[in-house]
Amino acid sequence: MKKPRVSVIKDNIKEGDSIPQAHNDGVVGKWIDNVMESKGHTVDKTGVMDLPEYGIDNKSRKKGSKTPHSIGSQTIEKWEAIENFEDTDIYKKVQNQNQITYSTSFNVITDVRIIDFDIDIIQEALKDIYKNIRQKIVEGDRRKCIYSDCKRATAECYTHENSYKLRLTDKFMTQIKNLAGSRDTFTSLFEFKQS
Repeated sequence: MKKPRVSVIKDNIKEGDSIPQAHNDGVVGKWIDNVMESKGHTVDKTGVMDLPEYGIDNKSRKKGSKTPHSIGSQTIEKWEAIENFEDTDIYKKVQNQNQITYSTSFNVITDVRIIDFDIDIIQEALKDIYKNIRQKIVEGDRRKCIYSDCKRATAECYTHENSYKLRLTDKFMTQIKNLAGSRDTFTSLFEFKQS
């Protein structure tokens, strides 16, 4: 059964907002958290979700970037211990995202959209990716970058030796956005009535 979702955040970051000079996503991410907090939103800077009251994670990205999208990290111990994708913090981060794109050429926000990942085909693909990468970690794979067999995701441990960060390829994220967008368009064009 589909969970209720937030499709609009009142007083969200807006296209055209000026950002500080940014040399990486982290600078913009912190700025986003601070601005959202100043607008009265509850922001959890150390928890699983940035906006826990909405069940949404903020994700900032430089316009034109083709690098894989960072989703979330887990210690190797958690990768090994947690078999079910739905029981992970990573799962919580791929339900709804407030994706914010920025330009460093003009130091401005260029796009803001909430992406709904809670579509069966997306969740099944993410579950398969988690299962595949987890199996490799359980079997002792400790490469710095572990690719999923489907090539849609990686698990990377460049910053911390004892944890792997799940990242989705730009191509796969584009497919997710297209699926979410087409479902929203379809829903807005057709009203379903229960009998």
